[in-house]
Amino acid sequence: MTQRNVYLENHSWGFAEEFKGYAKDVNVATDNFTNYGSGATGGFRDFTSYDGRVNVPNLGFILYDSDANSHKLSFSSYTEEANAGAEAFTSYGKNDNAVLSQFNSYSNDANNIRSDFMSYGVSGNAANDSFKGYGDSRNTPHNNFKTYGVGANSGIDKFTSYLDGANSGDDTFQSYTSHAHSDEVNFANYGKTFNPVNDTFKEYGRGSFSDPTIGFKTYGSNPNFIDYHKKGVTFNEYIADEISPASSPTLFVGS
Repeated sequence: MTQRNVYLENHSWGFAEEFKGYAKDVNVATDNFTNYGSGATGGFRDFTSYDGRVNVPNLGFILYDSDANSHKLSFSSYTEEANAGAEAFTSYGKNDNAVLSQFNSYSNDANNIRSDFMSYGVSGNAANDSFKGYGDSRNTPHNNFKTYGVGANSGIDKFTSYLDGANSGDDTFQSYTSHAHSDEVNFANYGKTFNPVNDTFKEYGRGSFSDPTIGFKTYGSNPNFIDYHKKGVTFNEYIADEISPASSPTLFVGS
């Protein structure tokens, strides 16, 4: 069992930090990053092959990189082939300016992992977040995005090949990019799962001060859209031809 608690690495300038092969092949890993990197300017942080093949990972990022400026964050091959644990990002990147966050090959081939993104990127400006190859071939994933990007300005979020080939599970996006200004969100090849995953988008983009640009292209089966922003949302190749038995999406259009 490994347990790490990291606190208060504040107001750094132009630094570079890399976590490679960290906590790999251990049984129970508990890692907490609390108020880490707040107020950072420039530089980058890179998590590569972090917690790979761990049984029962428990990871927490709380107030991580808040109030940062022109900073880059990268998570690559993160918790791959991990089993039965939880990952939480709480108030991550709050009040950031022009921060680039990349999640590549995140939690692929993992089993029964729960990921929570709570108040992620709230009130940020010109953020650029990308999720590429997130949760591919994952078994029973549970992903929860709640109040993600609320009140943000001119942000860009991209989900590419998200949960491709995953089995069962559920995704919830609640109050995602609500009350935001000029946000752009793109979902491409999202949810082309081996077995249906239950996706729920609730109050998505609701209350935005200008019409957001939200695109769904080649989107998988069993989605539910409840009370989402009715302007600026486009659906292309919705319900991929490759998926069966894909049912029609449930759409409850809101404001």
